[in-house]
Amino acid sequence: MTRTKPGKRAATPKRAAGAPRRTSSARTRQPRTQPEPASPVPAPRAIGRIPEIAAIAAGGLVLVAAGMSALRIGALPDWLGNLLFWIGLMLVVLPAFARLILSAVARWERITLILLIAEGTYLVKVLREPVMFTFHDELSHIRTLTDVVASGRLYEPNSLLVVSPVFPGLESVTSAVIHLGDVPMFIAGVLVIAAARAVLAVALFLIYERAAESTSVAALGVAFYMLNPSFLFFSATYVYESLGLALA
Repeated sequence: MTRTKPGKRAATPKRAAGAPRRTSSARTRQPRTQPEPASPVPAPRAIGRIPEIAAIAAGGLVLVAAGMSALRIGALPDWLGNLLFWIGLMLVVLPAFARLILSAVARWERITLILLIAEGTYLVKVLREPVMFTFHDELSHIRTLTDVVASGRLYEPNSLLVVSPVFPGLESVTSAVIHLGDVPMFIAGVLVIAAARAVLAVALFLIYERAAESTSVAALGVAFYMLNPSFLFFSATYVYESLGLALA
């Protein structure tokens, strides 16, 4: 009987030639399966749907102008001219409104759509009389503006509207635009009211967003506000309320 010396390990018996190698089941590695690559998700366009909606609104303004011009000169029956007007107005408002209802719309796009509705509806009023102000209140404020531009002073008396020179904020801003840009009174007035409507729309959006903590709710709130008939015409006229609402 062979004894091993202390401290030495017993010799491992040699594997016979041709005998299969023993492998431990614990060391056996299963082949790893590669995960299938996920289908790429198309990234949203950086500009959203603004170009398409703006193009539709522009087409709607063309129909509005055609309808009002046809009614003015009697080129079309009244029902057809009115139909063109209302179809055009719907094209200005509804595509942007439908886009605002969707949830996956960026904040900046919502603000842009709100501005598109605000200025698009204002152009509807401008296209009615595209060369001068014709409403009664507008003519009263134009008298005050004429006095401010001619004299260079505020608070000149106005017999058409006594209160107008007392609150000359609208005329002061318009006079500044006239002198800075050397533009006619009508163009300056249109620019001032257009800027006031933009400020009002954005201010309402920020207020509603702060209250509701939701950009979609805020955008819909502003859109519903701008659907009232007063915003389409009275708040688009050259009167101090149009500027006062934006600054309130």
